[in-house]
Amino acid sequence: MAEYRKLTAENLAEFGLRNNIAFALFYAGEFPEARKTAETLSPQPIALIVACETAINGSQSGLAEARRRTAEADQFKQVSRAAGQMLANLRKYPLASDLLEAGALGESAAGTAADAITYRKTQPHEQSVFPDDPIGTAMRYDLLEANPDLTLEQLRSQGRTCYSRSD
Repeated sequence: MAEYRKLTAENLAEFGLRNNIAFALFYAGEFPEARKTAETLSPQPIALIVACETAINGSQSGLAEARRRTAEADQFKQVSRAAGQMLANLRKYPLASDLLEAGALGESAAGTAADAITYRKTQPHEQSVFPDDPIGTAMRYDLLEANPDLTLEQLRSQGRTCYSRSD
């Protein structure tokens, strides 16, 4: 974000990055600032604004914002679906589910509805609680092993935990 902030509006336009800062702010979790920035753009990225509103004030507020900013049902569904996908990318699964459910449309309606159901049941892996038994140890190890930032100390710690439980 610091690098984006160093650039002037003219620089951003020159490099074809005029809209990027609003999206970068969104994906950095700075939702109020992302919304404010998005509202200065022309054309305004409606899905981004709806995703920001949803992240700040909840699903119902986000859906109301989508209704205010869209003229017809198909556009509402497209915006809701896009905003839901953006929130899913941030692992805000319950919010994403609500918007995807509202955005189920046309040939992809079944797939979008299925995604909404899946996200409703999904939680970030950091919130997972595993049983204190060999199966739980294996599940924790599997999750740890999938971490791209895994350190040797974390791996050793898991091994010590495993061995101390078998005593």
